[in-house]
Amino acid sequence: MTDKTKSFVVISLIVVFAVGVLCGVFLDKNVLEQKRHQRARRKRPEPFPTLETMARELDLKPDQQARIETVFQANHERLKTMHHELRRRFSDLRTQLLDEIKDVLTPDQIEKFDAMIAVYHARNEERRKKEEERKKKEAPRQEKQKPPVEGEKK
Repeated sequence: MTDKTKSFVVISLIVVFAVGVLCGVFLDKNVLEQKRHQRARRKRPEPFPTLETMARELDLKPDQQARIETVFQANHERLKTMHHELRRRFSDLRTQLLDEIKDVLTPDQIEKFDAMIAVYHARNEERRKKEEERKKKEAPRQEKQKPPVEGEKK
């Protein structure tokens, strides 16, 4: 190979590599980032405004804040009760579903199915624990970021 050919090959490789890097950066910034944001928006609904947000944006008086806090507390108990009821009902439905599936299976299949469900439960438990840990780590950061509410003592 001549020096001219070697130089051409080296320059061509550098150009191809540079174009690849630029395409990768463009793809990440414009396509993948948009998909990440779309997924994030789908997963989390917009949170209900907190008392602090309402106090700040609606310029609530202290007595209004106290009354709204009472409303939040009363509804919190109702929502908690409803949540427990829904969990119980979902659990009952899940048990019924498993029983109906087992009615279709052979004894060998039931044994394998039970093992499959045990793996499923273990993975869900692991995910739940990781989510709890993540929330515990985020909680102190979120507390630091909250802006003070007008009229609220620190």
